[in-house]
Amino acid sequence: LSGVARAAAPSAAAVSAIGIPLGLATGLQTALLPVVTKERFGQLATSVYVIGISVGSGVALAAAAPIAAATGGWRAAVLAFAAITALLAVPWLFVRRGPQTGTDERTTPSLWRRSAVALPIAIFSLQSALFFGLSTWLPSAYIERGWTATNAGLLGSGLLVSSVIGSAAIGPVARSRESTGHWLIASALVAVIASFGLVVVPDAGWAWTMLAGASTGALLVLALKLPLDLFENARDVAALSGFMLAFGYWTGGAAPFVLGVLRDASGSFSASFAALGALSLGLLVVAVWLTVRGRAA
Repeated sequence: LSGVARAAAPSAAAVSAIGIPLGLATGLQTALLPVVTKERFGQLATSVYVIGISVGSGVALAAAAPIAAATGGWRAAVLAFAAITALLAVPWLFVRRGPQTGTDERTTPSLWRRSAVALPIAIFSLQSALFFGLSTWLPSAYIERGWTATNAGLLGSGLLVSSVIGSAAIGPVARSRESTGHWLIASALVAVIASFGLVVVPDAGWAWTMLAGASTGALLVLALKLPLDLFENARDVAALSGFMLAFGYWTGGAAPFVLGVLRDASGSFSASFAALGALSLGLLVVAVWLTVRGRAA
């Protein structure tokens, strides 16, 4: 409905205002996906919907301009995306309402009595900052190093493609809570290597980019899987997922600005990528801490 209203909006202010309910709906949907996974599907579904988010975003970005050019304006493109969203809602009407699992509130302590809940929030927030920082500034950094805009743009596309590959690859292997911890540590370690590689050996930009994309894609799936591992109660899964998304996207939204300030203050992107390396080191520390706590629990 927000998409249709946007297509009919008479002014830029109205388009921006309608973005608020659209964003609220998108955020609610993303927070509910882990709950549906907990109640209806296996944990492999986490990897499936993360891939869907990545692929869908990429297709929409690629298709928006051609649709607008073919139809004579942006309104038709916005309306097309709204129509696609309506079609995607139809299959959910046929999801069986059979016996639910994981809804007994007595099976685990309440979310707010679990001190470990801060760790998944930290992991998702750091992953978001790392990914959004890289996707925002990586092409600009290599244009600054003398690459053409086309080649730098391809580098940015490589980051997105490799993140989808990382998301797809991690789902089948990270099935248990213990394996999730191991893969969190391994993925964070790869992110550390890739981030500092961009600073130390920037000429190997393609190698570091592919490693960074694969690791952040895997980390996204693993982070969204953590509420399913930590709680049996679907209500707590929903609450933790919501807080992860809120803090994570706030952090991810702030990261490009902070990295831009560092670039302007230092005169190059080396300081910005070194900051991303520090973030990935923090991510590694939190992943180890969470895994150790899980073994002790």
